[in-house]
Amino acid sequence: MASQYATSDATLDYTVSDQWQDGFVGRMALSSQEGANGWRIAFRLDAEIDAIWNARIISHINDTYVIEGVSYNSSLTAGDTATFGFTARGTDTTIEADSVSIDSTPVETGPVDPDPEEPDPGEPDPVDPAPVDPSPGPGDYVDITSFGNFHGSSSHTGHDELHGGRTAITTEALVAYNGLRNFLGYQNAELETIGRWAFDNDLTNNDQAWGQDLQGVGLYYAMQAAKVGWIRDNAFDPQLLADIQRTARLGDPADVMTMVEANSHEGFADYLIQNGLVGTFINTLKMEPHYGGWMHGRVHGDLTFPDGDGARAHDVNHLTVLSHDQTQPFMNDTFDWPQWSALDVPHQDVIDYFQSMVILGDPLGDALPDGSAPDPVDPDPVDPDPVDPDPVDPDPVDPASGLSAEFRVVNDWGHGATLNIVVSNDGTEDVSDWDLEFTLGSDIQHIWNAVVESQEGDRYSIDDAGYNAGISAGETITVGFNTTTGGFDVAQLNEEAQFLF
Repeated sequence: MASQYATSDATLDYTVSDQWQDGFVGRMALSSQEGANGWRIAFRLDAEIDAIWNARIISHINDTYVIEGVSYNSSLTAGDTATFGFTARGTDTTIEADSVSIDSTPVETGPVDPDPEEPDPGEPDPVDPAPVDPSPGPGDYVDITSFGNFHGSSSHTGHDELHGGRTAITTEALVAYNGLRNFLGYQNAELETIGRWAFDNDLTNNDQAWGQDLQGVGLYYAMQAAKVGWIRDNAFDPQLLADIQRTARLGDPADVMTMVEANSHEGFADYLIQNGLVGTFINTLKMEPHYGGWMHGRVHGDLTFPDGDGARAHDVNHLTVLSHDQTQPFMNDTFDWPQWSALDVPHQDVIDYFQSMVILGDPLGDALPDGSAPDPVDPDPVDPDPVDPDPVDPDPVDPASGLSAEFRVVNDWGHGATLNIVVSNDGTEDVSDWDLEFTLGSDIQHIWNAVVESQEGDRYSIDDAGYNAGISAGETITVGFNTTTGGFDVAQLNEEAQFLF
């Protein structure tokens, strides 16, 4: 789909380059005939934009968006074109022609030289038509220095100071962050939302945001959460972060994924592979926290850990800062000495802190996946699950339709659990929609790939999520949810499940 809108001095081309069940990638190109010192576009779109690159949203009221250029493409010389794009949730990809408004300020001086360090827009990676948003291409990401550039770290504050496989902080980290949130059953979060959370929780230098602080601070904490928040509580150790970051920067991606599979929430490694997020995840592990000076310029948080001998959030943020040889975590700005006070913070408090960035909860109290810290676990390197996760082979629940439901326990920590339901169409005919009723002696807190239609006591009825209503013959889909208690009898769940039509 392609559309064009024009004013006397500017032309906007809009195309949809990729589309899947409940989302799409929209691309825009703004050409200026006379040149502009700045530009702004308003349009109506009946879809929810959840990621944008090479532009920023300054207003979203009802279905009307207003966006404007960023530092390196807001000024255009005559004949220049600014390209930008977004991913959105929704099935209506059209922009109403009568709603498009292009506002550009003509150039009054000579050409403006864009920042040579900013990325050129590139083509997106092929999009897997799955309910998870696709990642923009490598050239589509925005450097954190677009939101500001600060000093205060002794090294790794600029492109010319990165070494040992360390890379700049870019908005690719937001894609990795939202991938982790989607895996855990949470919706995408925008940079401004994450930044506002950080300001509200005393994780910043200032009491209020200035300029583009919300975006920059949000990107910084999205990066930190994506680096750490995937690790299972009883597998977490600061040294693990050093080992995996070093491997990501200097080693084999296959070795990184082996470490992820061994230490992550169960199923996360497969999730990254199935949704094309392996490269994005590893690229985020490579990012240098000191880059751009944001670590000292804006996120020198004063939140104090009660069991950390005076350690503050800033000290614990140094978990992902490594020594020069990248063998040790919690390094301070010399890269030769540790951030001493951070070493006194209990490991459980550290992993809870980084998990709070994922769920945007209380940094001193909330953790994955149910908002309360799991009971301490003996840090034995062997991590047997307390519940046998092997699939139970139930009899088909509804032989007439060919549908069967199989409950599986992904993780069970006693006062909470993560369960999957594998819905299979073992029949010879396609199914156009489905509902499932089952008894569960616990409250469902988050659910993904389905919706809770009703609950009467401990009896639940769930419905498909729309994009997975149809199940072809021989096809299998997976639904997941978190609960507020654990200790489930999988065989009993399977026995009592019942499809409704």
